[in-house]
Amino acid sequence: MNPYLQKYITLKKQYIAQEGNPPSVSALYELVDELAKSDDLEAKKVLVDLYEQLGLYASAYDLFTKIITKPDRKQIKKLAHLAEMSQSHGDRFALPRPLRKEEKKQRTELSQSLPHFIYHPDPLSTGAFVEGEAKLCPSCGKESNIYYNLMPYCIDNIKNLCPFCIANGLAAKKFDAEFVQDAECQGELDPEKDQVLFLPDPWLL
Repeated sequence: MNPYLQKYITLKKQYIAQEGNPPSVSALYELVDELAKSDDLEAKKVLVDLYEQLGLYASAYDLFTKIITKPDRKQIKKLAHLAEMSQSHGDRFALPRPLRKEEKKQRTELSQSLPHFIYHPDPLSTGAFVEGEAKLCPSCGKESNIYYNLMPYCIDNIKNLCPFCIANGLAAKKFDAEFVQDAECQGELDPEKDQVLFLPDPWLL
């Protein structure tokens, strides 16, 4: 057994035994970094399996198409599976890489700069908001490097809303948008809570 495969099997067993806790996921991603630097074909083969394990199907498919040679029935079946998963899932639903200590500190500082959402206190960690290159918010017209990563429920195709326009209700009012899909009502209606949940108001800030 080649050392790359042996290490992967060991880490995979740890991941399963530890029920996918953050340290076990971090160990798998560290192996990704290690294998990605290698030109060894055996390392790349293991990397394909590791990508698949982490849910990085687009990455697995892309790499597999580059290293596959004289495909046999087993490889053709694997290629078809990865092609299908790459098309339907891509890398979008991959296991998130746990933040390192310094990254956690930066994330905490960044989160503190955001408006407060009562029912969604940490939208950066859930992926509702993402940090990236500055983009214009279609609601206020100002640039923001933190923006909504989902699509609001409205007629227009709205992207890159800044967190402040969502929190103060401007985006909801301007685009007649809601940010939570209609939910089944159970029990008594509470208009005040519905307003907070579906159409954020200025007092959320």
